Amino acid sequence: RPEKFDHEQFKANKIAFITQALNLKPAEAEKFWPVYNQLENERNKLFEQRREMEKMIMERSDNLSEKEYAELSRKFAALFKEEGDLTQRHNEQFLKILPAKKVVELYKAEYNFRKDLLRQYRNRPEERK
Repeated sequence: RPEKFDHEQFKANKIAFITQALNLKPAEAEKFWPVYNQLENERNKLFEQRREMEKMIMERSDNLSEKEYAELSRKFAALFKEEGDLTQRHNEQFLKILPAKKVVELYKAEYNFRKDLLRQYRNRPEERK
């Protein structure tokens, strides 16, 4: 049986990973985490919207009109633009809280965290039937 995903443990691991990677001072962390958590919440909402749209595309997109396909493609692209705009807004907030180098290190830390997750996923023992 696949293990149940522990969202709280995932979040704690990510916080620890980013805190260590950025070497956040207490004063920085106090201002940084509320902004980062807001970004994550908004990012997750957009991700869920995109997942719902992807699900709809997979289930119902075989017999739409050309106009409906065009509208669907625009909605899908708009979600990516919204995510980019969100990142850009929060980047400016991060620059007010942290030195620019640490803001860049944040993006590097997020990438490395995802890379480590994928590595762990690939290296997990296969389930035996």
